[in-house]
Amino acid sequence: MDYINTYEIDSFKCRIPISKVTIINSNIGIYIDKLNRSTGEIIESDEPEKKVYSDIEIPTEFTIEKVNVNGQDFQTFITIKVTSKHLRPEYFQGITIDNIEEVYNSIIAESVIKFDYITFLHSEVTDIDFKMDIETEHFDLILSDMISNAKPSKKITEGINYRNRKDNQFIQFSRRETAKISNPYIKIYNKSRELNNRSTEFNHKYLNNYCNDNLYRVEFTLKNKKMYKAYGVQGNRLIDFLELPEDKKRKIATEILKKHT
Repeated sequence: MDYINTYEIDSFKCRIPISKVTIINSNIGIYIDKLNRSTGEIIESDEPEKKVYSDIEIPTEFTIEKVNVNGQDFQTFITIKVTSKHLRPEYFQGITIDNIEEVYNSIIAESVIKFDYITFLHSEVTDIDFKMDIETEHFDLILSDMISNAKPSKKITEGINYRNRKDNQFIQFSRRETAKISNPYIKIYNKSRELNNRSTEFNHKYLNNYCNDNLYRVEFTLKNKKMYKAYGVQGNRLIDFLELPEDKKRKIATEILKKHT
């Protein structure tokens, strides 16, 4: 399987100026998250009025955000949460420079908004997850070793968390939602069990009820510009991440793991 042992994009949020978007689905509403554009951090937040989820099977999320662009003024953007499930039977490949146009066509086909392909490639990205799939018969040993070497933490949102059950087998550090430079998120989990217990419809329809109990996924998150800079990533556009070299992605994963062990 050519997807084994390489890091590719699994999901991300991309932000497109509303001036470059045609809204087709009028149900899309305003998510009043006021963001600092220089860091990508939320500086003020209200409850969202509406979000549009185009397909329960391919969970694409569309929202409108107001972003602080210069410390005073706010500009309106459409934010799209994109996952590798847009690739359907090619899901395990992850999102790459070779299949990104297929992802774009899938988003456009949902008839929520329209924008051109080049705009998509040059959109600003936040909350990007990279994944690597590996095959091993020794996860129990890996789990035991990582638990024994994990740095202690008193905070529930930091430090180590793990399960070793028939329906859910994983080890993770930090949480995706609260990850930061000093406490980044990384997780290793049994991918087959996740598909067969949490993504059953997708697995049945597109992956032929995939089952390989030795398949594990490593994933880590880079949340915003501050994290990109801290881990040596130049740029914050989608194309910048699609062109990120494999050795760079491996180095980031190693640096993140070292924060916790």
